[in-house]
Amino acid sequence: MVNSNIKVIKFNYMKYIYNITIIFMLALLLLNSCQDETVSSDKTPPKQITNVEFTALNGGGYFTYTIPDDEDFLYVRAEYMIDNGSVISKTSSVYSDTLFIEGLGQVKEYEVKLYSVDRENNHSEPVIQRITPLIPTTVAILETVQVQPGFSSLVVDWENKQ
Repeated sequence: MVNSNIKVIKFNYMKYIYNITIIFMLALLLLNSCQDETVSSDKTPPKQITNVEFTALNGGGYFTYTIPDDEDFLYVRAEYMIDNGSVISKTSSVYSDTLFIEGLGQVKEYEVKLYSVDRENNHSEPVIQRITPLIPTTVAILETVQVQPGFSSLVVDWENKQ
């Protein structure tokens, strides 16, 4: 005699995966909507750097300066244009009072703008410096190059004073 009161339970895997996926997406949506979206209200730029001095090097140089006494000061940024018209931006952190620039291909006057930047990306008014670098290293070396014929070759001699 067979007992006919036994029920067969069918488990539908596709429906289970579908339900788990929907619950997972709803949880992600809920977590995403709870993110902190605070907007910074600090629009005050930091103070300018002071006591700026430039030391010329071959094809560039470096600035030394005094960091402003602002609590949220982050770095100093220099912007300058090189000979091909590209604007170069160099930065130096809050832990340094020196900023190096390079890529100046001629002995002529260049204009460099130095900005103080704080943690909210507010920029101070620029400190504008007019600088003249020394002759680039490649040009200085090319002035001393001597080419002489050798046996099936060329003999190249130069002087590097760096």
